[in-house]
Amino acid sequence: MLPRSALVLLACLAAVLHPSCLGDLLCTRVAAAAPAVARATATNSGHNNLTAAASPPPPFTVFGYLPEYRQASFNYEVFFRSGLTHLIFFSAEVDPTTLRLTHVDDRLPSGDEWASIRQLADVHGAKLMLCIGGGDRSDGFADLVGDMARRLAFIEEVNAVLLERKLDGIDFNWEYPQTMTEWLNFGRFLLELRSALGYATVEGGDDSVRALSGQRFRTQVRRTTLSMALHPHASIPAVLQSADVLQSLDYIHWMAYDHVDGSAPHSSVEYAAAVLREEVIGLFSEAAYNRRRGKPRQRSRAEQDHRRKLTLGIPFYGRHRVNKRLPPETYGHLWHLIQQWARREHPTWAEGGAELRALSEYDGYSFTGYDDVKRKMQLARAASLSGVMIWELGQDVPPGTSPMSLMTAVHEQLADWGLLTDGGHGRNGGVRTDEIHPSQLEAQHPSRKATEDDDL
Repeated sequence: MLPRSALVLLACLAAVLHPSCLGDLLCTRVAAAAPAVARATATNSGHNNLTAAASPPPPFTVFGYLPEYRQASFNYEVFFRSGLTHLIFFSAEVDPTTLRLTHVDDRLPSGDEWASIRQLADVHGAKLMLCIGGGDRSDGFADLVGDMARRLAFIEEVNAVLLERKLDGIDFNWEYPQTMTEWLNFGRFLLELRSALGYATVEGGDDSVRALSGQRFRTQVRRTTLSMALHPHASIPAVLQSADVLQSLDYIHWMAYDHVDGSAPHSSVEYAAAVLREEVIGLFSEAAYNRRRGKPRQRSRAEQDHRRKLTLGIPFYGRHRVNKRLPPETYGHLWHLIQQWARREHPTWAEGGAELRALSEYDGYSFTGYDDVKRKMQLARAASLSGVMIWELGQDVPPGTSPMSLMTAVHEQLADWGLLTDGGHGRNGGVRTDEIHPSQLEAQHPSRKATEDDDL
């Protein structure tokens, strides 16, 4: 049986798309994808060897979510040093009654703790973002985006939080718009948010005339990132293109987990490869989308390939393959059980050795193991994605406490690519410096983006 979120997504897509646009449901084609995984990994490795001396490696982002219920025991510095580039705090919400922004102060660290986190992020070149929404946290979105006055007021609230907290961006997880009208309203909301986010009203400035007259004007004071999390489906790109959602986003987190049926692993490498196939993500390219629609080539601006905005979602938890009623288990808990089993049954196996790194199943649970994290990162890079996304960081074995930490696998892969210095800082673009979004430049220069472990 598909998880509840998968059924909701499929129902929503069926509702918003004309039958001729819906096409076939996403087919994982695991058997066909397996050779592709090996080819992608081998090709990527060979390509790196040939080009390493010729040019610096491209940037590779590592997003990670952190829910409020994990913050108390979370070691921010070790995760930043392990290669985390974007930390997303999960999550604020839209109040379904007032349509105001809620659950900010009770779900973000405060006071000196927040100042310390902000300083650590700056030292390590990392970004801090706030997620709005999530599984069972999406009530209010539909009414908000459908009311122009309310959404403009909401945007002011979001911008005030961003400036006060010195956040670097906002992430959205609306599960899910029910109609095409809601998608279109969301596209308008994102465009309005993009034009306002990171801007403040100030007096005077460098212009002496304005300074003397006390004239007030708006100026950008923070560069900002916008992202959105979505479960993979072959029809999603067309919906996002039609609703003008993609143009405002810098990243789309492709949640490559849970949407499988039967007893298949919920997040295998083969499934990750399947959701990156051309027939699934091809229409993220504006050129491909316009050809499909029979639209002439856009002459007013270059057609964008939004596939470059994708990150591949990696879960740090496992699910039972047969008994779907069992709750998910964190990787940290599964590793504790595996460690006890290995000491009893395989006393010669070394912690962090090849045998344990290769594991992706235990006691009926499938999970993304150490080697699979690296393979998924290689898949993402071979497909020219922006990077990977992790749900969620608090489910890991803390880096430094065990060589089996999944973030240690992330660090190892980034180091193999030459994207980290010895101190764990980004190098040669290892930490992406987000550019100002084109719409922000236009604004500046008118002449010229259930259970605790099942929230996302």
